[in-house]
Amino acid sequence: MIEIRYLYDQNGNRTDVIIPISAWSEDIELIIKGKISEKEKFDPTKYMGIIHYTGTFEELDREIKNMRDEWERI
Repeated sequence: MIEIRYLYDQNGNRTDVIIPISAWSEDIELIIKGKISEKEKFDPTKYMGIIHYTGTFEELDREIKNMRDEWERI
């Protein structure tokens, strides 16, 4: 198991991370340098048309609003 350690400030907030050299890779280096993204930007259009809903239109509108709220938090 790889032990990644964190350093904290006086308020308990993480300030630094220590990654063992055995876990270091070129991919991690590229991520840190910003040349590739660790997390792709979420594109909800990829999922258009996959919802099958049998409730009322009002319930569907509420559900869509809840899903949009989830997308915005990501």
